[in-house]
Amino acid sequence: MRSIYIGGDSFCYYRKSGDWPAILANKLNLKLTGCGFPGDSWWHTRQHLLQYLATKKSIKTELFVFCHTDPYRFLTSQIFFQNPDALAIKNQYLKYFLDYDIGEWTTKHWYLELNELLKNRQVIHLQCFSSSQTIFPLLSGCRIVTPLVELSLKDNETIDEWRMPGQHEDVRRNHFNPAQQQSLAQKIVDCLGSDANDFKISL
Repeated sequence: MRSIYIGGDSFCYYRKSGDWPAILANKLNLKLTGCGFPGDSWWHTRQHLLQYLATKKSIKTELFVFCHTDPYRFLTSQIFFQNPDALAIKNQYLKYFLDYDIGEWTTKHWYLELNELLKNRQVIHLQCFSSSQTIFPLLSGCRIVTPLVELSLKDNETIDEWRMPGQHEDVRRNHFNPAQQQSLAQKIVDCLGSDANDFKISL
């Protein structure tokens, strides 16, 4: 069976029935593959993709979809979820160690590498945060430029349970309510039928 690969951060972590990755795969009649890494940088997404591309099943992958996270996240940020002092460690990193130039430079080269890895393949890129807007145009393929976090914050019914910055505490799956999950999947399908490169969407 032909497949779809969806990778990124917490915006694509949940992928059972009712979650937008599963809905999208079902709409396109494709087998869902890939992985989402909540609270993580792009590094583990890259590692997972490289392992996937080394397998035979990648040959039958018709579409790749990526949820591109904040370029300034700590590259090995999974440590924050494995340590009881995670919040304190994260705050120290943001205050004392974060270098915005390095974050942007490394992410830029990840985007360029991704273009090369998936050249001649159908790819859709979703921008999770506006912090990547200056380098997001470097990505080849279809780009959904509306930050997913902005779309998520429009959910007035449950947004009181989500306090920035702490998306990992969000009770919603992939940071969207059920109606938004359905809408996002359909918006991606709609983009596939267009010749344009950049799209602004609403849910």
